[in-house]
Amino acid sequence: MQFTVEEVFYIQPPVDRVVLVGTITNGTVRVGDKLVVHTSAGPVDVDVDNIESIQQGDLKQASKGQQVGLTLTGIRSDQPSKGDRVTPRGGA
Repeated sequence: MQFTVEEVFYIQPPVDRVVLVGTITNGTVRVGDKLVVHTSAGPVDVDVDNIESIQQGDLKQASKGQQVGLTLTGIRSDQPSKGDRVTPRGGA
């Protein structure tokens, strides 16, 4: 799975989640997947809490070519930025 960040949104506490918007360029992502966001400050391990599509609403999984918002836990709003790559944990 590969995903490039196009936009970053932050959901205020008590939910406290970061949403990365972009298009999946390779593979499939599922709710519950463990991923890595490759930020300018280094890799950050995250978990996929939710996947949302503008056209289809909440999804259990999304595949290559779909533009989605990935709601993540394990990352702060100041860590990711446009252009960051997201890959599976243990991948490159």
